[in-house]
Amino acid sequence: MCLPALKILFINSIFFEYDMCRLLLTSCPVLEELSVRHEDYIGTPFCISNHSIKKLSVHYDAESEIDFMSGLSFDTPSLVFLDYFDYAFYEYTPINLESLVEARLDICYSKKITSPDISGLTIGISNVKTLHLSPDC
Repeated sequence: MCLPALKILFINSIFFEYDMCRLLLTSCPVLEELSVRHEDYIGTPFCISNHSIKKLSVHYDAESEIDFMSGLSFDTPSLVFLDYFDYAFYEYTPINLESLVEARLDICYSKKITSPDISGLTIGISNVKTLHLSPDC
């Protein structure tokens, strides 16, 4: 697949058998906006990686289906805006959000994992200028 002119991509409850980055995001060299939404669906990527994305919205709402012992990483060095809603994973590593200006985080804790390590995410957003946290965070 090759989508050399695609700038905006919305993914809604599409399951990728392999990591989304290797299948789709590498074929979008000028992608600027990505929205990934999964509700009651097991389509969690292990890594979201693209060097041209500037705006990223990730919304997962499938506590009963997700493997929380896995991790999630972001490799999006051009990202300026992040909107992230999810249940906390076991770990977030590596996180590359060096251009981040604004972040909205809504991270819920699950009964399935007692000690999630979100320090990688916290370190990754350390350069943010505007941070919105939900009450669950």
